[in-house]
Amino acid sequence: GKVFSVVAFAAVGGVLFGLDQGNWGGAIVKEQFVEAFCEGPWEACRDAAHLPQAYADFLSLGSSLLQLGAAVGAVVFAPWCAGHLGRREAMFIGSLVTVTGCIPQCLTTDLFLFLSARMLSGAGVGVITYTLPMFVSEIAPAELRGVLGCFMQLMMVLGTVFAAALNCQTWFGYQWSFLMPAVPAAIVAAGIFSFPQSPRFALVYGKRNQHVDGGEEQAWKALRYLRGSDEAADEELSLIKESLAEEELDGSWSLLLEKPSLRRRVVIANLLQWMQQLTGVNAVLSYGPSIFQSAGVPL
Repeated sequence: GKVFSVVAFAAVGGVLFGLDQGNWGGAIVKEQFVEAFCEGPWEACRDAAHLPQAYADFLSLGSSLLQLGAAVGAVVFAPWCAGHLGRREAMFIGSLVTVTGCIPQCLTTDLFLFLSARMLSGAGVGVITYTLPMFVSEIAPAELRGVLGCFMQLMMVLGTVFAAALNCQTWFGYQWSFLMPAVPAAIVAAGIFSFPQSPRFALVYGKRNQHVDGGEEQAWKALRYLRGSDEAADEELSLIKESLAEEELDGSWSLLLEKPSLRRRVVIANLLQWMQQLTGVNAVLSYGPSIFQSAGVPL
């Protein structure tokens, strides 16, 4: 049951990211959206080659600010929140920020407020996307960690497909499209504290704050709840302590390039990220429906 809960939570996080990435492209071609945000001749607002400049800039910012917010959330805010407040607390904050950003997108036609809300929701999703895989890997059994990482990626894609499928429905207004990410975010906020604290974070936090036992009691209780036996909790607690002790050993950044095994991993990881972006998939996700519509393909 506990393992199923971990898997389900990973799925919710993946769906959240997918919905957030996949809702824009289908929403901006809806008639209600064009009428609400485009100030210009009717024909020009519906012709990609003759869009009013202000509306074209708005569409560009609406897509890019979400990505910028996600980057800022993941790179700037999430590491501090997850490292100092806790994994659960960081996800809770990220979920609240996401919901706070999604709601104004459904209610306002003010361009500045709408774009600000886009960036805010992106920041919340960035925090969750950074922290959730970390938290899941720290509480999941070792044999499931790799599977859960792949499972989250799968659910991200399915979330994107689900958002696109709903946007194809004429009854599904653009307001509902922008509200979609708030649903899994609310589920994360409501359910995150049903899980115990990350055992790894409990040890780090206990040592940092000079607790008498170094956080071992809280870490053991979390492991006992998650693994179901004293023996399993004792064994994994020892492994986590050994891992943290190894991390304290000083190592230079040059080792990443000097050691062949590390260098190969760094190169592969970077190439995967860069090549994914260079495929142009983000343009398809953000403007795919607009591209098809301009080409005369019925949606």
